[in-house]
Amino acid sequence: MLTRVEAVSGTVYGAGITVKELAAKTGFSPNYLYRISLAGPSGCDLTLGRADTLMEVTEIYLIIDYLCWRHGFLKVKPPRVAITKLGKPEVLEQLQTRCQNAWQNLDDFLSDMRDSRKTEIALYDLACLVEGIRKRMKKDWRQLELF
Repeated sequence: MLTRVEAVSGTVYGAGITVKELAAKTGFSPNYLYRISLAGPSGCDLTLGRADTLMEVTEIYLIIDYLCWRHGFLKVKPPRVAITKLGKPEVLEQLQTRCQNAWQNLDDFLSDMRDSRKTEIALYDLACLVEGIRKRMKKDWRQLELF
């Protein structure tokens, strides 16, 4: 998994724009963006508010991925479904019900596993599985023009 420095660096440098352009969009100085990407005494800390701004501007969420992994949580972004494209509200209701049931089952499963020392490996495997399912669902849903 990523380290803190890799997560921040990936967010700063992975945006496809220069650090100066990113600094202009975030309101941070370029020097600050360079320093938060460094490890050791040369680097500096990234506050929660600034991390939020940085992720909002870049739309790269590696910092959240790192924090979730570090503290034993699983990050899941709920899908956005456009009812107007389908014209069928019952489809949305069915999707919401299924998602709620799936998340409740996942939460129950993870609650049981938090007591075990093997949870880190199991949670990582589960995160990989969920990520694969999410990518597959996103691909299938795009074909149905739900997004």
